[in-house]
Amino acid sequence: MERIILEQLKNELFSGVKKRGHPFRYFTLGTVDDKYCPHLRTVVLRDVTDAMELVFFTDYRSQKIGQIRKNPLVSGLFYHPDKLMQVQIHGKAELTEDDRTIAHYWGQVPPSSAKEYTTSKAPSSALEKPEDVDYLKDSPHFCVVKIVLRSITYLKLNDPNHIKVHYTKVGDTWQHQFLVP
Repeated sequence: MERIILEQLKNELFSGVKKRGHPFRYFTLGTVDDKYCPHLRTVVLRDVTDAMELVFFTDYRSQKIGQIRKNPLVSGLFYHPDKLMQVQIHGKAELTEDDRTIAHYWGQVPPSSAKEYTTSKAPSSALEKPEDVDYLKDSPHFCVVKIVLRSITYLKLNDPNHIKVHYTKVGDTWQHQFLVP
């Protein structure tokens, strides 16, 4: 049963990347700042590797990147309302430095979205008016972040019994433990 659940979970994550409108397309990412204050934001799931590493994009000047540089341990939360499925992830965020990988992903960003990585000021900088955002040409602040998963907690609300399983990555395998929901 636990292997079937893990395969279903992988399929949902892959669907989040491939299918527009899939509930796993967006997830809540959690980081902590240097005062251990948690910060949550929604990010877009851009890729899932065969090793189940999760990829998202951001501006490398964003606050989340500063937080990840100081403490790369992150958490994430996915929710599928139709299937009543909640998935919590914990892992280590890695900033991609490889130019070929960055170019590969940058090539997938539509022009309408690419401009968001070219603002003259960093994300969350103060503005007088919303229309004061300036965009640069050919100067992307594009960053690819990969989350190497360490654990996954799956909760499925079922009738008559809910199912909760905690998976921990040990080497290349996932060990499981059923939990009281």
